[in-house]
Amino acid sequence: SQKGRARTCLPHVASNTSIRLIVKAYWITAGAIISACRFYFVIGVVQTHPVLKADSSLSDWLSYLETLHPSAIDLGLGRVREVAQRLNSKLDSVVITVGGTNVKGSTCAMLEASLMAAAYKVGVYALPHLVRYNERIRLNGEMAEDAQITAQFARINEARGDLTLTYFEFSTLAA
Repeated sequence: SQKGRARTCLPHVASNTSIRLIVKAYWITAGAIISACRFYFVIGVVQTHPVLKADSSLSDWLSYLETLHPSAIDLGLGRVREVAQRLNSKLDSVVITVGGTNVKGSTCAMLEASLMAAAYKVGVYALPHLVRYNERIRLNGEMAEDAQITAQFARINEARGDLTLTYFEFSTLAA
């Protein structure tokens, strides 16, 4: 089987890892030194991507997200918009964006407490987290559970297809 061969050739790769082999071929003609000789070179690069599911651990997912996109920042909303449309994701609520250098966390906490006291259903997506990733996503004052986050990651991963998303984009879609 394909997986069996991968484990034999690459013993350090976990058995639940899918392996994609990218092969580039180049023809080089030796020219006057060796007339009519051609050399065929194959350069192989092995990329390993874990096969993650909704029940995979949050730490496995976060490690995967760090390797998914070639750069940490990639400006533009096209990729996120495309995946959000594929997910049929809509925000039918009021969105308050808090920006600036200082006191964003305190401002969000005050808004969250005030709105919850007025019996509103309140969701908060705040960056960065201090201790646990789950701090980023709260609903009515409660941090999202690992299983809730990984379920969203699995949906996003399936919907994105071949599109690459940055860590931030993936996280934002999950929230």
